[in-house]
Amino acid sequence: MSHAPSFLVLAVVFLSAAVIMVPLFHRLGIGAVIGYLVAGILIGPSVLNLIPKVEDILHFSEIGVVLLLFLIGLELNPTKLWSMRSSIFGVGLSQTALTTLAGLAIGMLLGFSWQVSLAAGMALSLSSTAIALQVLKEKKWLPSPAGQTAFAVLLFQDLAVIPMLALLPLLGEVAVGSESASWLSFAKSVGAILGVVFLGRYLIRPILRIIASSALREILTAFSLLLVLGISLLMSLVGLSMALGTFLAGVLLAESEYRHEIEMDLEPFKGLLLGLFFMSVGMSMNLSVLTAQPFLILGLVILLLGAKGLINFGISRTAGLDVRDSLIFSITLSQGGEFAFVLFGLATQLKIFPDVIAQPLGLAVAISMISAPLLIVAFEKLYLEKLALGGKATRREFDAMENENSKVIIAGYGRFGQMVGRVLHSLKVPITVLDADPNQIEIMRKFGWKAFYGDATRMDLLEASGIATAQILVIAIDDMGAALKIIEQVKERWPRVKIISRTRNRSTAFDMMAQDVQVVREVASASVEMAEKILGQLGYGKHEAFQISRKFYNYDLRMMDETAPHSKDQAVLISNAFRSRETLIRLMEKDEKNFRDEDHPDAWS
Repeated sequence: MSHAPSFLVLAVVFLSAAVIMVPLFHRLGIGAVIGYLVAGILIGPSVLNLIPKVEDILHFSEIGVVLLLFLIGLELNPTKLWSMRSSIFGVGLSQTALTTLAGLAIGMLLGFSWQVSLAAGMALSLSSTAIALQVLKEKKWLPSPAGQTAFAVLLFQDLAVIPMLALLPLLGEVAVGSESASWLSFAKSVGAILGVVFLGRYLIRPILRIIASSALREILTAFSLLLVLGISLLMSLVGLSMALGTFLAGVLLAESEYRHEIEMDLEPFKGLLLGLFFMSVGMSMNLSVLTAQPFLILGLVILLLGAKGLINFGISRTAGLDVRDSLIFSITLSQGGEFAFVLFGLATQLKIFPDVIAQPLGLAVAISMISAPLLIVAFEKLYLEKLALGGKATRREFDAMENENSKVIIAGYGRFGQMVGRVLHSLKVPITVLDADPNQIEIMRKFGWKAFYGDATRMDLLEASGIATAQILVIAIDDMGAALKIIEQVKERWPRVKIISRTRNRSTAFDMMAQDVQVVREVASASVEMAEKILGQLGYGKHEAFQISRKFYNYDLRMMDETAPHSKDQAVLISNAFRSRETLIRLMEKDEKNFRDEDHPDAWS
């Protein structure tokens, strides 16, 4: 082992820690981010000390954050980004400015100079882009109002790093020197951003076309990495946020025809390097400072999380978010950020404040970054699931159901349920809609739909909504376990009500069919429609492709009915699968002439 290359040893240590800790924490429901952070603490200098030169690894791993922002930029074209301007420069500016001012006030109250307090306030106003976005994506909150507002604020914070880095030398010069260097640095920053815009608009796309024409996929991957790393290098040379530069490049390439190829090429690198970044943050924690000054560090962490959380909550409520979204926004952005370490390092170099201040603040930021995902987990358990406060449930009460004698009740009004509802509404069929997501209900009401916030697994709510007089119950919820529970209880209490349920797979479909429920497999018809389009591209005529796809779909439905009584017998299922393949081939061969005869009387039957 002593002769093994050092990079192999490091790679094995990192991968082993990640493979052990991340699945464990994910299984516990705490999240992958915490798994990476804890893995980093364990292999870092403060515990097992398996990794030397943590700072070098931390700088390298920042490429993960850079790739994350680049890929997010690829999903946002300039038009969409411009539509978010009010959130970015309104909510983002308010959040960053108020948090900075709060840090300035608290620092001066504690007896520090205004220079020290302002520098600390600016650094602590920033949140972790990597952790916040990862948590929002894990919890599927990014498309929500809270997620979109948080994303806008994070974008503004990345922009705010530029003037902050330019301002720090001025604060340092108050104590030691000249201000011309800081204005030169600011000019370089603006020039670098304009350079990225020019490259993205006029040079990168032609180069991509040339590379794509070579049909060498690995060269496109190499150029994608070169693009990201080159822009990162340019940004770092002028002292800017690397992530900001690559985000701008991503936005400028969002409308490129090569966007999807670049995205697929870089996604695997992003995942691994982002995990390495989280581990590096864990490794960088100097736990000796915590053991030497535990009350100071914990006090700083509580003050940071509490102050930012309160400011975030107030701003988000002012911006129009409801209480639930405001809490998600507040907790997600309450932690410190990776760029705080950059600002602390520069502030120390400029002698704005010494190591004895920078080290506790840096450790407090690192601990807050670990705390944020844990707070999200606690929020889910205590608020979203139980919401117990002082022994009383303060969760938003389900809406009072109104029995409107609707013929159809739709349980679950996401994308699937909405399509059903729109068809029925166009025919003026009375429907009652229930959904357990209050945000979804509010969105529906804004668009003029009458919908109720309620859990369809609760029979008292179903009864109040008029299930006893309804003709049909449509189950369109995501949770198949909950759907089966609803079916069982409704069949027992209101057996005359017809049930039509959405299902994702055959096994669940068989369970539902066993209870005399009509099922709609959500991917079946879409998959057959895709097969029809594929046949058209392969040279089949339009009528021929349509008839073949319909023939297959109808045959598959018949096979489902035949197989359902034997769904628990694996041997019968396998036997039927082999038999159905041969039968289907014979049926297709038999009707091939009819398919190709566009004038055949049964062509559209």
